[in-house]
This record gives sequence, structure tokens and C-alpha cells, in this order.
Amino acid sequence: MPWMYLLLAIAALVVAFKTTSVAVVVLCLLVALGLAVAWLLGALAQRIESRSGDMAMIVDPAELRRLREQAEARRAAVAAETGTPPAGSSVGPGGPDTALSPTASALGSARWGFGHRVSSRVLWRGVRLR
Repeated sequence: MPWMYLLLAIAALVVAFKTTSVAVVVLCLLVALGLAVAWLLGALAQRIESRSGDMAMIVDPAELRRLREQAEARRAAVAAETGTPPAGSSVGPGGPDTALSPTASALGSARWGFGHRVSSRVLWRGVRLR
């Protein structure tokens, strides 16, 4: 449907170029501009609609809560079997405020003032930390 607006806008431009009346030229140019904007908005709406997800796949809050509880129970059961703290635990080796992100713990971390942790492999202004 948006392509019809474009064709009508082109037709209005053709009429504007063929006529000798100034009033008809102004009217046709305004119609062509309006139809071109309608074409653009319609094409953008179609593109957004085609890229949006399926509305049936959206999880309602109750289902999301149930899934989170199941995942938490599964993590707790694994932690109880292995004797390690759960993976979602925010307690790090130095207490709750020194927890490492998975990226920082994988790269090796260095303590860097005020409880912040940075990777020891990160270069800062050309100087290797630690």
C-alpha cells in the first residue's frame, strides 16, 4: 500500500510540471509532498512491523517469575550437590562488595582503589596495570 502513495506523489508532480496555473502547481506540489511523507511513514511502519517479534512469544510476568524460581531452585540444587556457592551469588572472595564479573574473573583481576576491580591485562594510557 505505501507504494501507491509514491505513485500518486509522482503523478501529482507530473501534473504540477504540465499545468500553467500557479494555484494548481502549488496545490499539486503540496499534495505530492503530503503523499511522499505518507509513503515514507508507511514504508517505515512496514519495516518496523516486519522486524518486530511475535506477540504470542511474549512471556507474562507470572510465567517469568515461575521460570526464575525454577532456575534459582536448579542452581541451588547444583550448589548443594557440589558444595559451591550458587553461580548467581554476589559474594566475592573479599566480601559482598568485591564480587567479580565473569569477564573480570576470567581475565584475572587486580584491586584498584575504592573497591573497584579492573583486569590486569588492560592497558591504561599505555601503562600496564600490575
